[in-house]
Amino acid sequence: MSDAASNPVRDAALSILRALELAASDEIEMRNQIRVAASKLASVPGLRDLGVKREANHVPASYYLYYDSEMKITLDYLAKGVALKPHNHGAWEAFTVYSGRLHHTVYEAVGEQTEPGRAELRVHDDRILSTGDYALVAPPADIHGFTGLEDGTCLLTVALGHYSPARRYFDPARGTYEVLPTRNTR
Repeated sequence: MSDAASNPVRDAALSILRALELAASDEIEMRNQIRVAASKLASVPGLRDLGVKREANHVPASYYLYYDSEMKITLDYLAKGVALKPHNHGAWEAFTVYSGRLHHTVYEAVGEQTEPGRAELRVHDDRILSTGDYALVAPPADIHGFTGLEDGTCLLTVALGHYSPARRYFDPARGTYEVLPTRNTR
């Protein structure tokens, strides 16, 4: 195999895997390197043609670009105007907006959450994201919700670990959550 031809998906995956090695020694640099690698990959046209369709939990279409036992890179399409309630994944997630725009809010839980079904959330990040923008959903701010604002909105998502088979879906105004099963934990 010739190394003259570069594969942007493999290059991004290798860069992210190298960045993860920094986690114990320099988390800020690790997160920055993942942002750079994901943003570089997000600038590649025609990524959907490189992907393999996957079953998704919250979006009308999703494609694997990369998958191993601990990390996945996907393209996830959002429906315009559909609001996804704040939820957790049980996994660390970062994404870059590949196309379109969305309203995205990241939350963190306040306190110990000892009472089942009750959770107080604090907004960690709330903004309109457009093509090229980056967001991170990771502890302690590992809950997010979003609404697609344009047709064709698509996210390039990097997820570490396996998604939880049951996720919490939150109602921040009421301070409550419910636990619901998910279809895809990969």
